[in-house]
Amino acid sequence: MNMIVTAATAAPLTTAIADPEMVSGADPVFAAIRNHRAANATLEECLILKSRFEEKHGFGTGCNPTMQAVRAELDRLEDKAGDAERDAADSMITTIPTTLPGLREMFRYIIERHEAGDDILDGEAWLVLVSTTVAALEKIALKARWCGLVPEAMSFDPNPALQYHGD
Repeated sequence: MNMIVTAATAAPLTTAIADPEMVSGADPVFAAIRNHRAANATLEECLILKSRFEEKHGFGTGCNPTMQAVRAELDRLEDKAGDAERDAADSMITTIPTTLPGLREMFRYIIERHEAGDDILDGEAWLVLVSTTVAALEKIALKARWCGLVPEAMSFDPNPALQYHGD
């Protein structure tokens, strides 16, 4: 298929390329992923530290009072790091990506964490992720239509009652 690029067809592309949010890391989901990555690393360090302590000093009441106090502090730090990791995960999956690269990176990161054995999407988090994805796609489609990248006839209508469902 031959396509002729004219000034009229190139202008929307130029507008899209000039939009820094569409092509740069300005998408807020990148920061949310970085925050979760950092919180997850902190939690992993706490778990490693606690495991090493338990290997060396044992568990619970068999330890002397000093070791019990250290163990209690490690438990407190693990709980705090776990809460921060969960908050960062919740924040990430509710952050609406504003670009396709941002949406793709969020999915890649979630797959990475799942393959590492993390329960990043437990409970209703899957539904939240689907809702976030729909909102992102709607926002990106509106931006693409505004830039002239998608003809209005092909744009997404968020009102399903108005969508064509066949004859």
